[in-house]
Formats: sequence, structure tokens, C-alpha cells
Amino acid sequence: MNVSFGAVAIICSLFSLAVFAGTFQSKEWTWSTDNNDFYYAATVNEARHIFGQYCYFKSGSCLYLV
Repeated sequence: MNVSFGAVAIICSLFSLAVFAGTFQSKEWTWSTDNNDFYYAATVNEARHIFGQYCYFKSGSCLYLV
């Protein structure tokens, strides 16, 4: 059976996205890839101010919070 490299790469990337779906935290940053409408990454400083990026699939745009 002859399978092209591109097809294998696409299948692997689809499975890897499913494995990494969820909400994660690393030090001061939190990010989420389990929402069907958007993904985000954000952090909160000592003054409780938020810095983050929210990317929405439907509009194809990202919103930055400062």
C-alpha cells in the first residue's frame, strides 16, 4: 500500500490536536484548547490585571487583552 507523506502528516496532526485539547497551566500562564468557539492564553499579574490572547474560529480573528 502506497500512502503519501502528506496524508500521514494530516492524520497525525488531527490526532495530536485531540490529545492536547484541554486547559493547561505553566507558571503564571493558563491556556485552553478545549472550546469549540475559541482558544486562549492569558496571565494575571500581582495587581490582578489580565494580559492574554483569545482567538475566535468563526471570525478568524484574535483579541488581545491588556
